[in-house]
Amino acid sequence: MTNIKMSGKRITAFLLCFSVLLSFATFAPFFSSDAYEDRYTDNIYDEPVFDDTTELYTIVDETVVINFAIEKLSQMIESETGSLITFDFVKIDNISAIVFPLTVIERISMANLGIEIIMQHGLISLNRQVLASLSAQGTGTTVTIYFHEMERSALSETQQHVLSTYDLVYFVQILVGTYNVTSFGGTMTVMVPYSGETPVGVWRLFGDGRLEDVPSVHDRTRMTVSFMLNRLSLFVVGVDHHAAQPQPMPPILALPPEIIPPDPIDIPMLSNPFADVSSSDWFYDDVLFVFSRGIMGEVGNQPDTIEQNNLIFSPNTSLTRSMIVTILHRLEGAPLSPAINPFIDVADDAWYSGAVVWAADAGIITGVGDGRFAPSANITRQDLAVLFVRYARYSSTTLLPMSVYIPFADQSSISAYAVTAVRQTVEAGIMGGTTGNRFAPHDTATRAQAAAMIHRLVTLR
Repeated sequence: MTNIKMSGKRITAFLLCFSVLLSFATFAPFFSSDAYEDRYTDNIYDEPVFDDTTELYTIVDETVVINFAIEKLSQMIESETGSLITFDFVKIDNISAIVFPLTVIERISMANLGIEIIMQHGLISLNRQVLASLSAQGTGTTVTIYFHEMERSALSETQQHVLSTYDLVYFVQILVGTYNVTSFGGTMTVMVPYSGETPVGVWRLFGDGRLEDVPSVHDRTRMTVSFMLNRLSLFVVGVDHHAAQPQPMPPILALPPEIIPPDPIDIPMLSNPFADVSSSDWFYDDVLFVFSRGIMGEVGNQPDTIEQNNLIFSPNTSLTRSMIVTILHRLEGAPLSPAINPFIDVADDAWYSGAVVWAADAGIITGVGDGRFAPSANITRQDLAVLFVRYARYSSTTLLPMSVYIPFADQSSISAYAVTAVRQTVEAGIMGGTTGNRFAPHDTATRAQAAAMIHRLVTLR
Protein backbone atom coordinates (compact mmCIF):
# COMPACT_ATOMS: atom_id res chain seq x y z
CA MET A 1 0.00 0.00 0.00
CA THR A 2 1.27 3.46 -0.85
CA ASN A 3 2.45 5.43 2.14
CA ILE A 4 0.02 8.34 2.47
CA LYS A 5 2.17 10.49 4.74
CA MET A 6 5.47 11.98 3.73
CA SER A 7 7.39 15.12 4.50
CA GLY A 8 7.15 18.14 2.22
CA LYS A 9 10.92 17.72 1.76
CA ARG A 10 10.36 14.73 -0.55
CA ILE A 11 9.60 17.10 -3.40
CA THR A 12 13.00 16.51 -5.00
CA ALA A 13 12.42 12.78 -5.14
CA PHE A 14 8.99 13.38 -6.59
CA LEU A 15 10.36 15.64 -9.31
CA LEU A 16 12.91 13.01 -10.30
CA CYS A 17 10.11 10.46 -10.44
CA PHE A 18 8.19 12.90 -12.64
CA SER A 19 10.98 12.90 -15.20
CA VAL A 20 10.79 9.11 -15.45
CA LEU A 21 7.01 9.07 -15.61
CA LEU A 22 7.04 11.50 -18.52
CA SER A 23 8.27 8.74 -20.78
CA PHE A 24 5.48 6.26 -20.10
CA ALA A 25 2.73 7.62 -17.84
CA THR A 26 -0.53 8.05 -19.74
CA PHE A 27 -3.93 8.99 -18.51
CA ALA A 28 -7.35 8.79 -20.14
CA PRO A 29 -9.91 11.05 -18.43
CA PHE A 30 -13.43 9.74 -18.46
CA PHE A 31 -15.68 12.73 -18.02
CA SER A 32 -16.15 16.11 -19.66
CA SER A 33 -16.21 19.48 -17.93
CA ASP A 34 -19.96 19.60 -18.49
CA ALA A 35 -20.71 16.12 -17.23
CA TYR A 36 -18.44 15.79 -14.20
CA GLU A 37 -20.93 17.12 -11.66
CA ASP A 38 -23.73 14.79 -12.77
CA ARG A 39 -21.47 11.76 -12.64
CA TYR A 40 -20.18 12.48 -9.17
CA THR A 41 -23.16 13.98 -7.44
CA ASP A 42 -25.33 11.09 -8.63
CA ASN A 43 -22.80 8.51 -7.47
CA ILE A 44 -21.45 7.31 -4.15
CA TYR A 45 -18.90 10.14 -4.06
CA ASP A 46 -21.67 12.50 -2.99
CA GLU A 47 -21.55 11.29 0.60
CA PRO A 48 -19.16 8.32 1.01
CA VAL A 49 -19.28 6.42 4.28
CA PHE A 50 -16.14 6.61 6.44
CA ASP A 51 -15.33 4.23 9.24
CA ASP A 52 -12.44 3.58 11.60
CA THR A 53 -10.88 0.69 9.70
CA THR A 54 -7.18 0.05 9.36
CA GLU A 55 -7.28 1.01 5.66
CA LEU A 56 -5.90 4.48 4.98
CA TYR A 57 -7.83 4.79 1.75
CA THR A 58 -9.86 2.86 -0.78
CA ILE A 59 -9.99 3.21 -4.56
CA VAL A 60 -13.30 3.29 -6.40
CA ASP A 61 -13.00 3.54 -10.18
CA GLU A 62 -10.55 6.45 -10.58
CA THR A 63 -11.16 8.07 -7.21
CA VAL A 64 -9.24 7.70 -3.95
CA VAL A 65 -11.45 7.85 -0.87
CA ILE A 66 -9.47 8.80 2.23
CA ASN A 67 -10.62 6.60 5.09
CA PHE A 68 -8.77 6.43 8.38
CA ALA A 69 -9.35 6.81 12.09
CA ILE A 70 -9.06 10.16 13.85
CA GLU A 71 -6.24 8.67 15.92
CA LYS A 72 -4.23 8.10 12.74
CA LEU A 73 -4.84 11.68 11.61
CA SER A 74 -3.69 12.97 15.00
CA GLN A 75 -0.46 11.00 14.64
CA MET A 76 0.12 12.44 11.16
CA ILE A 77 -0.41 16.00 12.41
CA GLU A 78 1.80 15.57 15.46
CA SER A 79 4.66 14.07 13.46
CA GLU A 80 4.58 16.68 10.68
CA THR A 81 7.52 19.07 10.95
CA GLY A 82 6.77 21.11 7.83
CA SER A 83 3.72 23.01 6.64
CA LEU A 84 2.03 20.35 4.52
CA ILE A 85 0.73 16.83 4.98
CA THR A 86 1.52 15.01 1.76
CA PHE A 87 -0.74 12.38 0.19
CA ASP A 88 1.43 10.47 -2.25
CA PHE A 89 -0.41 8.46 -4.93
CA VAL A 90 2.26 8.65 -7.63
CA LYS A 91 2.47 4.83 -7.86
CA ILE A 92 -1.26 4.43 -8.52
CA ASP A 93 -2.44 4.58 -12.13
CA ASN A 94 -5.34 6.66 -13.42
CA ILE A 95 -6.31 8.62 -10.32
CA SER A 96 -8.37 11.71 -11.10
CA ALA A 97 -10.03 12.68 -7.79
CA ILE A 98 -9.48 12.49 -4.04
CA VAL A 99 -12.33 12.46 -1.51
CA PHE A 100 -11.60 13.66 2.03
CA PRO A 101 -13.95 13.63 5.01
CA LEU A 102 -14.65 17.27 5.84
CA THR A 103 -13.54 16.56 9.42
CA VAL A 104 -10.07 15.65 8.13
CA ILE A 105 -9.78 18.94 6.22
CA GLU A 106 -10.96 20.88 9.27
CA ARG A 107 -8.53 19.18 11.66
CA ILE A 108 -5.57 19.71 9.32
CA SER A 109 -6.51 23.36 8.91
CA MET A 110 -6.91 23.85 12.67
CA ALA A 111 -3.39 22.46 13.09
CA ASN A 112 -2.14 25.28 10.79
CA LEU A 113 -1.18 22.80 8.10
CA GLY A 114 -2.02 22.42 4.44
CA ILE A 115 -2.04 19.44 2.11
CA GLU A 116 -0.40 18.43 -1.12
CA ILE A 117 -1.55 15.60 -3.35
CA ILE A 118 0.89 13.89 -5.70
CA MET A 119 -0.41 11.91 -8.68
CA GLN A 120 1.23 10.60 -11.82
CA HIS A 121 -0.01 13.55 -13.86
CA GLY A 122 0.96 16.28 -11.41
CA LEU A 123 0.88 17.78 -7.96
CA ILE A 124 -1.69 20.05 -6.37
CA SER A 125 -0.97 21.95 -3.15
CA LEU A 126 -3.49 23.71 -0.89
CA ASN A 127 -2.16 25.78 1.99
CA ARG A 128 -3.85 26.12 5.35
CA GLN A 129 -5.84 29.21 4.31
CA VAL A 130 -7.42 27.29 1.43
CA LEU A 131 -8.45 24.45 3.74
CA ALA A 132 -9.96 26.92 6.20
CA SER A 133 -12.03 28.58 3.48
CA LEU A 134 -13.22 25.20 2.16
CA SER A 135 -14.46 24.10 5.57
CA ALA A 136 -16.67 27.20 5.66
CA GLN A 137 -18.38 26.41 2.35
CA GLY A 138 -21.14 23.97 1.49
CA THR A 139 -23.18 21.74 3.77
CA GLY A 140 -21.85 18.27 2.95
CA THR A 141 -19.52 16.02 4.89
CA THR A 142 -16.88 15.55 2.17
CA VAL A 143 -14.38 17.57 0.17
CA THR A 144 -13.66 16.19 -3.30
CA ILE A 145 -10.64 17.49 -5.21
CA TYR A 146 -10.63 16.79 -8.95
CA PHE A 147 -7.33 17.10 -10.77
CA HIS A 148 -6.60 15.34 -14.05
CA GLU A 149 -5.67 15.82 -17.69
CA MET A 150 -8.59 16.21 -20.09
CA GLU A 151 -8.94 14.50 -23.44
CA ARG A 152 -9.75 16.89 -26.25
CA SER A 153 -12.81 14.87 -27.17
CA ALA A 154 -14.32 15.91 -23.84
CA LEU A 155 -14.11 19.59 -24.83
CA SER A 156 -16.53 21.55 -26.96
CA GLU A 157 -15.65 22.27 -30.59
CA THR A 158 -15.19 25.92 -29.67
CA GLN A 159 -12.69 25.03 -26.98
CA GLN A 160 -10.84 22.57 -29.21
CA HIS A 161 -10.54 25.20 -31.93
CA VAL A 162 -8.31 27.49 -29.79
CA LEU A 163 -5.85 24.74 -28.83
CA SER A 164 -2.54 24.09 -30.55
CA THR A 165 -1.49 20.59 -31.56
CA TYR A 166 0.50 19.69 -28.45
CA ASP A 167 -1.37 21.69 -25.81
CA LEU A 168 -2.25 19.87 -22.59
CA VAL A 169 -5.55 20.60 -20.83
CA TYR A 170 -6.03 20.06 -17.10
CA PHE A 171 -9.23 20.09 -15.09
CA VAL A 172 -9.15 21.37 -11.50
CA GLN A 173 -12.30 21.52 -9.39
CA ILE A 174 -13.38 21.17 -5.75
CA LEU A 175 -16.73 20.18 -4.29
CA VAL A 176 -17.73 20.54 -0.65
CA GLY A 177 -20.50 17.98 -0.46
CA THR A 178 -22.26 18.80 -3.74
CA TYR A 179 -21.42 22.52 -3.58
CA ASN A 180 -19.20 23.67 -6.43
CA VAL A 181 -16.46 25.87 -4.93
CA THR A 182 -15.80 28.95 -7.08
CA SER A 183 -13.65 31.07 -4.77
CA PHE A 184 -11.34 30.48 -1.85
CA GLY A 185 -8.75 32.16 0.32
CA GLY A 186 -5.10 31.21 0.49
CA THR A 187 -2.76 29.74 -2.09
CA MET A 188 -3.38 26.76 -4.36
CA THR A 189 -0.56 25.64 -6.65
CA VAL A 190 -0.48 23.10 -9.45
CA MET A 191 2.67 21.53 -10.87
CA VAL A 192 2.52 19.35 -13.99
CA PRO A 193 5.16 17.59 -16.12
CA TYR A 194 6.07 19.29 -19.40
CA SER A 195 8.64 18.15 -21.98
CA GLY A 196 7.27 19.99 -25.00
CA GLU A 197 8.42 23.03 -26.95
CA THR A 198 9.26 26.35 -25.32
CA PRO A 199 8.54 29.06 -24.33
CA VAL A 200 5.72 27.68 -22.19
CA GLY A 201 2.47 29.42 -21.32
CA VAL A 202 -0.53 28.60 -19.13
CA TRP A 203 -4.07 29.83 -19.77
CA ARG A 204 -7.49 29.44 -18.22
CA LEU A 205 -9.88 28.00 -20.81
CA PHE A 206 -13.46 29.32 -20.74
CA GLY A 207 -16.52 27.57 -22.15
CA ASP A 208 -16.74 30.04 -25.03
CA GLY A 209 -13.14 29.37 -26.05
CA ARG A 210 -11.59 32.46 -24.48
CA LEU A 211 -8.09 32.07 -23.04
CA GLU A 212 -6.93 34.02 -20.00
CA ASP A 213 -3.22 34.20 -19.17
CA VAL A 214 -2.12 32.46 -15.97
CA PRO A 215 1.42 33.37 -14.78
CA SER A 216 3.62 30.31 -14.53
CA VAL A 217 7.14 29.02 -13.93
CA HIS A 218 8.81 26.55 -16.29
CA ASP A 219 11.64 24.48 -14.82
CA ARG A 220 13.53 23.19 -17.85
CA THR A 221 15.84 21.00 -15.80
CA ARG A 222 13.07 19.15 -13.99
CA MET A 223 10.65 19.42 -16.92
CA THR A 224 7.75 20.85 -14.93
CA VAL A 225 5.42 23.84 -15.15
CA SER A 226 3.96 25.40 -11.98
CA PHE A 227 1.16 27.92 -11.64
CA MET A 228 -1.02 29.40 -8.90
CA LEU A 229 -4.81 29.28 -8.97
CA ASN A 230 -7.24 31.90 -7.78
CA ARG A 231 -10.21 30.19 -9.38
CA LEU A 232 -11.01 26.65 -10.56
CA SER A 233 -11.58 25.66 -14.16
CA LEU A 234 -9.88 24.14 -17.21
CA PHE A 235 -6.25 25.12 -17.74
CA VAL A 236 -4.14 24.85 -20.88
CA VAL A 237 -0.38 24.27 -20.80
CA GLY A 238 1.50 24.65 -24.06
CA VAL A 239 3.74 26.72 -26.30
CA ASP A 240 3.32 30.47 -25.84
CA HIS A 241 3.58 31.73 -29.41
CA HIS A 242 3.43 35.35 -28.26
CA ALA A 243 6.23 35.15 -25.72
CA ALA A 244 8.91 35.84 -28.32
CA GLN A 245 7.56 39.40 -28.68
CA PRO A 246 8.03 41.81 -25.77
CA GLN A 247 4.73 41.98 -23.97
CA PRO A 248 3.70 44.66 -21.47
CA MET A 249 2.99 43.05 -18.14
CA PRO A 250 2.68 44.08 -14.52
CA PRO A 251 6.10 44.39 -12.89
CA ILE A 252 4.92 42.11 -10.05
CA LEU A 253 3.68 39.33 -12.29
CA ALA A 254 2.54 36.33 -10.26
CA LEU A 255 5.12 33.60 -10.69
CA PRO A 256 4.47 30.60 -8.51
CA PRO A 257 7.27 28.61 -7.00
CA GLU A 258 8.20 25.21 -8.33
CA ILE A 259 6.17 23.86 -5.43
CA ILE A 260 4.36 25.72 -2.79
CA PRO A 261 4.92 24.84 0.81
CA PRO A 262 3.61 28.02 2.40
CA ASP A 263 6.62 28.33 4.72
CA PRO A 264 8.84 30.20 2.24
CA ILE A 265 12.01 29.78 4.28
CA ASP A 266 12.04 26.01 3.57
CA ILE A 267 11.93 26.22 -0.23
CA PRO A 268 15.21 25.63 -2.10
CA MET A 269 16.36 28.45 -4.37
CA LEU A 270 16.26 28.09 -8.13
CA SER A 271 19.24 28.65 -10.40
CA ASN A 272 19.51 32.24 -11.60
CA PRO A 273 17.05 32.81 -14.48
CA PHE A 274 17.76 36.54 -14.85
CA ALA A 275 19.95 38.27 -17.40
CA ASP A 276 20.16 41.45 -15.31
CA VAL A 277 20.98 39.83 -11.95
CA SER A 278 24.56 38.73 -11.35
CA SER A 279 26.00 36.62 -8.56
CA SER A 280 28.16 39.63 -7.64
CA ASP A 281 25.12 41.85 -6.98
CA TRP A 282 24.35 42.57 -3.33
CA PHE A 283 20.72 41.57 -3.90
CA TYR A 284 21.48 38.31 -5.78
CA ASP A 285 20.33 35.89 -3.05
CA ASP A 286 17.35 38.09 -2.21
CA VAL A 287 16.04 38.11 -5.78
CA LEU A 288 16.36 34.33 -6.14
CA PHE A 289 14.67 33.90 -2.77
CA VAL A 290 11.54 35.89 -3.65
CA PHE A 291 11.39 34.56 -7.21
CA SER A 292 11.61 30.90 -6.23
CA ARG A 293 8.72 31.43 -3.81
CA GLY A 294 6.44 33.27 -6.21
CA ILE A 295 6.54 36.47 -4.16
CA MET A 296 8.10 38.51 -6.97
CA GLY A 297 8.53 37.72 -10.64
CA GLU A 298 10.11 38.95 -13.84
CA VAL A 299 9.04 42.06 -15.72
CA GLY A 300 9.84 40.59 -19.14
CA ASN A 301 12.45 38.65 -21.04
CA GLN A 302 15.22 39.17 -23.55
CA PRO A 303 13.92 38.33 -27.03
CA ASP A 304 15.98 36.47 -29.62
CA THR A 305 18.08 34.59 -27.13
CA ILE A 306 18.45 30.89 -26.42
CA GLU A 307 20.12 31.40 -23.05
CA GLN A 308 18.30 29.93 -20.07
CA ASN A 309 18.82 33.07 -17.96
CA ASN A 310 16.95 35.42 -20.29
CA LEU A 311 14.38 36.85 -17.87
CA ILE A 312 14.45 40.47 -16.74
CA PHE A 313 13.95 41.29 -13.05
CA SER A 314 14.73 45.01 -13.32
CA PRO A 315 16.16 45.34 -9.80
CA ASN A 316 16.66 49.10 -9.94
CA THR A 317 13.15 49.88 -11.16
CA SER A 318 11.14 52.06 -8.81
CA LEU A 319 8.67 50.30 -6.53
CA THR A 320 5.07 51.49 -6.81
CA ARG A 321 2.32 51.37 -4.22
CA SER A 322 0.47 48.66 -6.16
CA MET A 323 3.61 46.55 -6.42
CA ILE A 324 4.43 46.54 -2.71
CA VAL A 325 0.91 45.63 -1.55
CA THR A 326 0.89 42.80 -4.10
CA ILE A 327 4.23 41.55 -2.77
CA LEU A 328 2.96 41.54 0.83
CA HIS A 329 -0.32 39.97 -0.28
CA ARG A 330 1.51 37.06 -1.89
CA LEU A 331 3.81 36.70 1.10
CA GLU A 332 0.68 36.24 3.21
CA GLY A 333 -0.68 33.57 0.83
CA ALA A 334 -2.94 35.83 -1.29
CA PRO A 335 -5.99 35.65 1.02
CA LEU A 336 -9.38 36.81 -0.25
CA SER A 337 -10.84 39.79 1.56
CA PRO A 338 -14.60 40.18 2.07
CA ALA A 339 -14.15 43.95 2.27
CA ILE A 340 -15.45 46.41 -0.31
CA ASN A 341 -12.95 48.24 -2.49
CA PRO A 342 -12.62 51.68 -0.83
CA PHE A 343 -10.71 53.42 -3.63
CA ILE A 344 -12.11 55.12 -6.71
CA ASP A 345 -8.87 54.73 -8.68
CA VAL A 346 -8.54 50.95 -8.18
CA ALA A 347 -10.59 49.08 -10.80
CA ASP A 348 -12.09 45.80 -9.66
CA ASP A 349 -10.43 43.97 -12.57
CA ALA A 350 -6.97 45.52 -12.01
CA TRP A 351 -4.21 42.94 -11.44
CA TYR A 352 -3.52 44.46 -8.01
CA SER A 353 -7.12 45.07 -6.85
CA GLY A 354 -7.37 41.99 -4.61
CA ALA A 355 -4.11 42.90 -2.89
CA VAL A 356 -5.13 46.53 -2.38
CA VAL A 357 -8.51 45.61 -0.87
CA TRP A 358 -6.84 43.08 1.44
CA ALA A 359 -4.12 45.50 2.53
CA ALA A 360 -6.62 48.30 3.20
CA ASP A 361 -8.87 45.97 5.19
CA ALA A 362 -5.86 44.71 7.18
CA GLY A 363 -4.79 48.24 8.05
CA ILE A 364 -1.50 47.91 6.18
CA ILE A 365 -2.12 50.73 3.70
CA THR A 366 -4.26 53.84 3.55
CA GLY A 367 -5.24 56.10 0.71
CA VAL A 368 -3.71 59.40 -0.34
CA GLY A 369 -6.93 61.37 0.11
CA ASP A 370 -10.13 62.00 -1.82
CA GLY A 371 -10.85 58.26 -1.90
CA ARG A 372 -7.77 57.55 -4.02
CA PHE A 373 -5.02 54.96 -3.60
CA ALA A 374 -2.59 56.18 -6.32
CA PRO A 375 -1.53 52.68 -7.38
CA SER A 376 1.10 53.89 -9.85
CA ALA A 377 2.78 56.32 -7.46
CA ASN A 378 6.28 55.40 -6.36
CA ILE A 379 6.82 54.53 -2.71
CA THR A 380 9.59 56.11 -0.65
CA ARG A 381 12.01 54.28 1.62
CA GLN A 382 10.45 55.71 4.77
CA ASP A 383 6.95 54.71 3.64
CA LEU A 384 8.26 51.24 2.86
CA ALA A 385 9.47 50.99 6.45
CA VAL A 386 6.02 51.99 7.69
CA LEU A 387 4.30 49.34 5.55
CA PHE A 388 6.66 46.59 6.74
CA VAL A 389 6.05 47.45 10.39
CA ARG A 390 2.29 47.38 9.82
CA TYR A 391 2.57 44.05 7.98
CA ALA A 392 4.73 42.61 10.77
CA ARG A 393 2.05 43.60 13.28
CA TYR A 394 -0.67 42.09 11.09
CA SER A 395 1.22 38.80 10.62
CA SER A 396 2.28 38.61 14.30
CA THR A 397 5.95 38.88 13.33
CA THR A 398 8.06 40.23 16.17
CA LEU A 399 10.70 42.77 15.09
CA LEU A 400 13.33 42.14 17.73
CA PRO A 401 16.21 44.64 17.95
CA MET A 402 19.33 42.96 16.57
CA SER A 403 21.58 46.00 16.84
CA VAL A 404 21.82 49.41 18.48
CA TYR A 405 20.22 52.14 16.41
CA ILE A 406 22.65 54.91 15.48
CA PRO A 407 20.96 57.99 14.03
CA PHE A 408 21.67 58.61 10.36
CA ALA A 409 23.37 61.70 9.04
CA ASP A 410 20.03 62.73 7.51
CA GLN A 411 17.97 61.66 10.54
CA SER A 412 16.21 65.03 10.64
CA SER A 413 14.88 64.42 7.13
CA ILE A 414 12.81 61.41 8.25
CA SER A 415 9.16 62.45 8.58
CA ALA A 416 7.75 62.31 12.10
CA TYR A 417 5.22 59.60 11.25
CA ALA A 418 7.98 57.30 9.95
CA VAL A 419 10.67 57.77 12.63
CA THR A 420 9.57 54.84 14.79
CA ALA A 421 9.09 52.50 11.81
CA VAL A 422 12.52 53.36 10.38
CA ARG A 423 14.13 52.68 13.74
CA GLN A 424 12.31 49.34 14.16
CA THR A 425 13.18 48.05 10.68
CA VAL A 426 16.81 49.11 11.01
CA GLU A 427 17.21 47.60 14.49
CA ALA A 428 15.64 44.33 13.25
CA GLY A 429 18.07 44.21 10.33
CA ILE A 430 15.34 44.53 7.69
CA MET A 431 16.53 47.89 6.37
CA GLY A 432 19.88 49.62 6.30
CA GLY A 433 21.39 52.92 5.29
CA THR A 434 22.86 54.11 2.03
CA THR A 435 26.22 55.69 1.28
CA GLY A 436 27.51 58.32 3.69
CA ASN A 437 25.50 56.96 6.62
CA ARG A 438 22.32 58.30 5.08
CA PHE A 439 18.89 56.68 5.20
CA ALA A 440 17.55 58.67 2.23
CA PRO A 441 13.97 58.57 3.53
CA HIS A 442 12.45 60.37 0.55
CA ASP A 443 14.28 58.38 -2.15
CA THR A 444 12.13 56.01 -4.14
CA ALA A 445 12.46 52.38 -3.07
CA THR A 446 13.49 49.81 -5.69
CA ARG A 447 12.47 46.26 -6.52
CA ALA A 448 15.85 44.99 -5.30
CA GLN A 449 15.36 46.69 -1.93
CA ALA A 450 11.89 45.17 -1.60
CA ALA A 451 13.29 41.70 -2.38
CA ALA A 452 15.98 42.12 0.28
CA MET A 453 13.48 43.29 2.90
CA ILE A 454 11.14 40.37 2.21
CA HIS A 455 14.04 37.91 2.48
CA ARG A 456 15.12 39.37 5.82
CA LEU A 457 11.58 39.55 7.17
CA VAL A 458 10.87 35.89 6.38
CA THR A 459 13.90 34.79 8.37
CA LEU A 460 12.36 36.44 11.43
CA ARG A 461 9.04 34.59 11.21
